[in-house]
Amino acid sequence: MFGLSPEWLLADGVPIADALVLSHPEQLERLQAGCPEAKPSAFLGGDPCYDRILAARVHRERFRRALGSGRASDWCC
Repeated sequence: MFGLSPEWLLADGVPIADALVLSHPEQLERLQAGCPEAKPSAFLGGDPCYDRILAARVHRERFRRALGSGRASDWCC
């Protein structure tokens, strides 16, 4: 639970940050389990890099051609 434990998030039992941005609901669950004192300052902000990757899926074949890596169906799924 690196980074979401009391030794990283609290000073004298109080959250050191006014806001803690998390990228995934699973991180919020880990925070609740490991350092519930910091949960009120946490919120889900998402992962913009992951969102862009998902949005670009429609261009997957074009990217693979440009990189010379072959068809996506040759790799997996």
